Amino acid sequence: MPAYSLSAALFVYDKQNKPTRDLAAAVEQVAAAGFTEVEVSAEGDSWPRVVGGEIGPLKTALERAGVFPHTLHAPLIGINLASEVDAIRRDGIDKMAAALRVQGELGGRSVIVHLSLIHISAPTR
Repeated sequence: MPAYSLSAALFVYDKQNKPTRDLAAAVEQVAAAGFTEVEVSAEGDSWPRVVGGEIGPLKTALERAGVFPHTLHAPLIGINLASEVDAIRRDGIDKMAAALRVQGELGGRSVIVHLSLIHISAPTR
């Protein structure tokens, strides 16, 4: 039987497209929508704490909601793995390595990585 996941990013970004919402709360919203698997987003106001070692609240939210962290979408904002500037590229590599460690601790299956910088702007409605 197929399993489908929903990206927690849907619940992480605010109306101005800023990743300001809590990742653990986003996981709970994915579960409330009826999904049993989630794509964890490496964005949001709680991501710096998660990647800094405070993974407990996110793990607890996943366990409490009964949601499996199938994928982790690696950081997008401010990342440029294709930069010709070594310091910029190295910073991106370090952030990717940290995201991979988090997904390993969560027990997920895969990580989605984009090579270059993305600019997220406010909706034009």
